[in-house]
Amino acid sequence: LDDVEKAFPYYADVAKTFVTGAVTYLKDTGSSDAKWYDEATATEDGTQSIGTITLYGCELARSITVSWKLKAMSVSEFIPYIRAKLSSKMGQALGYGVFNGRGISSDSSWKPEPVGVITELLKSENASQVIELTNPTAEQLIAGFARANAAIEPYYEDGSAYYVNSKTLWSRIAPICDSTGRPIFTVNSDVQSSIVGYIFGKPVKRDSGVPDDKIVLSNAKEGYMVNVNQQITLSQQDDNKARTTDYNAYGIFDGCPVSAKAHALIKLTYTG
Repeated sequence: LDDVEKAFPYYADVAKTFVTGAVTYLKDTGSSDAKWYDEATATEDGTQSIGTITLYGCELARSITVSWKLKAMSVSEFIPYIRAKLSSKMGQALGYGVFNGRGISSDSSWKPEPVGVITELLKSENASQVIELTNPTAEQLIAGFARANAAIEPYYEDGSAYYVNSKTLWSRIAPICDSTGRPIFTVNSDVQSSIVGYIFGKPVKRDSGVPDDKIVLSNAKEGYMVNVNQQITLSQQDDNKARTTDYNAYGIFDGCPVSAKAHALIKLTYTG
């Protein structure tokens, strides 16, 4: 999975467990603050809203069928190329799932997927975590980044980062300058790092799993959980009668945000 995690840093950053079967985690849905008291005053009952999430395991698979004739007539690099393409497609599916996965359908409209962080934030109860900007000016976009930071609960702020795809980063964000003419995005000189730059001191990571014109601010390690029932495996099976070989990739994964307050979403809309 090394190549997957390089291409999709959000999947690399999320917390992972490797528990066989279904696994249940606590989900923080809000709590009251501690208070100061004098000696004569009894401590009030606090509130701590705790929910649960259960990760069951969603099957992820990809298959390519190759004829024996094509294999026999191909260069030696052909089979490694097929295996690399399988791994790449599996990685794309994992990168999609942690951002955009739809979860389990109530009416079997789609096959089970992880619950993506964007999917969770777009639920009506999490509207406070979404900043919507239409045809934003530079000042409005800068203010949008500030609002996104403010939307995250302080506990999750340390360790949070921006995740954005290349198109949105270079066409929407990189050209933006503040009132003094300084760009808000500064490029990281370490080309080996997954961090391509910084906005307001927070790391920016380029991830193609994020849709165009969306920017996710997230504490991936504290705010999203993935359980891996089975890592990606590659196998092959021959069909002697058909004279073909099936190359298969297979894995079992599930994931879900553990707190909406660990994330914020900036939605950009451009018209005309």
